[in-house]
Amino acid sequence: MTNDRHTISVLDAAALTARWRKSHPDAMRAARFDRIAFDRLLSRPGVAGVRIYLAMQSGGEWTYVMVATDGNGKDILGDVGDVTGTAGTGVEEQAYRCPPYCDCSSPLNGDCPPDE
Repeated sequence: MTNDRHTISVLDAAALTARWRKSHPDAMRAARFDRIAFDRLLSRPGVAGVRIYLAMQSGGEWTYVMVATDGNGKDILGDVGDVTGTAGTGVEEQAYRCPPYCDCSSPLNGDCPPDE
C-alpha cells in the first residue's frame, strides 16, 4: 500500500499558492483539465500515478503536459510517432489557464486578476 503524502490542509495550500502569486504576479496561476483527460490517463494499463510537466506553447504561454506513470515512476507513453495525438498517445494538454479561467471564490486563487 502506498503512503498518501499528497493531502495537505486548505490553509497550507492557500499559503503555497499565495507565495507563488506574490513571487510571480503576472504568471499563470493554475490550469484546469476536464475529467476526461484524467480518465484517459488513469485507464491506461499499469498506471500508478500522473506526472505533470511544465511546458510552453509556441506563443510563449505556459501550460502543462500530463502523462501517466507506472509503479516505478516511468512515463507510460503510447505511439510516440503519432504527431496528431489521435492514436492514444497517453499525453494530455490543452488546459484551461487561470487567468482567465479562474475560480474567484477559491482561497487558492486569491483576488481575481482585473477583468474577471
